[in-house]
Amino acid sequence: MSSPTMTPISPAQLAKWYEQSDRAGEEIRYARMQLGTEQADLGDGRSVDDRLFDAQELTADIHRRLHQMIGQQPAEGEKPTDRSEFAIPLFQLNTPQTRRLLTLLEEAQAVAEEVDADRGRALPPGIELQPGESRGTDLAESISYLALRVRTEVHGPKGRE
Repeated sequence: MSSPTMTPISPAQLAKWYEQSDRAGEEIRYARMQLGTEQADLGDGRSVDDRLFDAQELTADIHRRLHQMIGQQPAEGEKPTDRSEFAIPLFQLNTPQTRRLLTLLEEAQAVAEEVDADRGRALPPGIELQPGESRGTDLAESISYLALRVRTEVHGPKGRE
């Protein structure tokens, strides 16, 4: 099976996305200040402010990632860096320390789900989750992303034989 072809992103395109994500974040912050409400539940227990906060966090994450990508782009006419020098050798992925880290992250995720539920930041019980996904939509969700990364390091990607 062939791997997908990656199209290089120009520094100008990255800069444009970076500016757009910055502007989007500013607009969300402004909307949250103007709205100044904890009401307007859309039927799932989450307020408009909760949704705007989540959108602001996602936008900030995209902004940070774009900033990192801009810093990793070669200058005009410069040869791209060989990324293999940054790869972690396979024997260092599944170690006693990473397995212990995975166990601790899974325990932390379980506790964070309880905290999220107490704060009203959890998915209703009727929504089916995939293995490793979080019912919590705040702290537990953040931990679940890190746990997924470590789980993939320890066990390999899903479907790998």
